Amino acid sequence: MKYLFEIHCHTSESSGCASETAEATVKAYSEKGYAGVVITDHLGIGSKKDDWAEHCRRQQAGYRNAKAVAEKYGMTVLYGAEITVRPFGGNDFLCLGLEPEWWTEHPELEDMSLYDVLKTVREAGAFISHAHPFREANYIKSIVLVPRLIDGVELNANRTDFENERAAEYAAAYEKPLTAGSDNHTAHRQKRIFGMDFYECPKTEKELAELLFAGKYDIKTE
Repeated sequence: MKYLFEIHCHTSESSGCASETAEATVKAYSEKGYAGVVITDHLGIGSKKDDWAEHCRRQQAGYRNAKAVAEKYGMTVLYGAEITVRPFGGNDFLCLGLEPEWWTEHPELEDMSLYDVLKTVREAGAFISHAHPFREANYIKSIVLVPRLIDGVELNANRTDFENERAAEYAAAYEKPLTAGSDNHTAHRQKRIFGMDFYECPKTEKELAELLFAGKYDIKTE
């Protein structure tokens, strides 16, 4: 038996770019037969916020709302963070395996470089997948690749075949595993769905990271 998870999705409670609530997102995946979702709302690092704990609380609101309705929909809900470190806007990394409290307890991240943030997060036990590494947009000044600081490379349902093909080449060149996610901002209105079929059902963030590091999954793309 396998357990299908979405490991890259956003909620309107915490990500301004998302248009659907945490409950709508959990409900949508439950109806599609998924076993669970990892809520990975955006966490910006490096803008010198006055209150880091409050910044984290807002980022975790969608996760907490999703967690509150998990039993109602028979779903497993786990926490993750899609981080962006200034000045590298638009270059995002999925950090999977750390509980929300870990982030709240590390305000020193705000003063770190991209290199040191990723190094610190990995040393804490997170699995880092480079999200949509070849995405291009008018607000992205340059594509930043950091193969020595990541554990995997994402195939993304919202990106073009060209971008995903480049991501697969990047992963192969550096012998990194692929992950797959939908980058869902619209719950049931998401047109294309990618997922992770785990050989065991992760019940905690730590178990999620362990399965990713062990490669105990298949990727599902449509």
